[in-house]
Amino acid sequence: MKKSHVILLAFFLLFFYSSSAYSADSQRQRFEVTAMAGVTAGFSGTIWKDTKATGRLSLSWYIIPALEIEPNIIVNTEDLVFSLNMNANIPVGKQLVPYVGCGLGVCGHGTLFFNVGGGLKVKILEHLGLRGEFKYLSFDEDGTIYSGRVFLAGIFYSF
Repeated sequence: MKKSHVILLAFFLLFFYSSSAYSADSQRQRFEVTAMAGVTAGFSGTIWKDTKATGRLSLSWYIIPALEIEPNIIVNTEDLVFSLNMNANIPVGKQLVPYVGCGLGVCGHGTLFFNVGGGLKVKILEHLGLRGEFKYLSFDEDGTIYSGRVFLAGIFYSF
């Protein structure tokens, strides 16, 4: 079985588990705004290329209680990036919400990329919380395969 098939299968299994695990009370909010900051480490094959300061702003829409669509605007020291992700939330109690997701995006200079990752949301108030995230991204530019690891932390507000 291909690695991409395993990732998709795991994503859908987690989605069905998390959909049944979410109670109606835990998802009163339908939208979430997130602001995050961190770093992106870039690689060409296995050779490390650079590290860039990275910021992200997103507005998530919960299409069902455990599944969110998340458009993002990402800014780093060299580029403006737009991406669209789908995240499956897996609640653990009332405050902790681990999640996994994947998506597609486009850099400002037109390069398409794929990303997969996950993170943890920690609710500190009813509508406010902290969020940490790791993503792996991959793209082909001029016949060279590049990959990146993105580490972000920030704050979210649900409404």
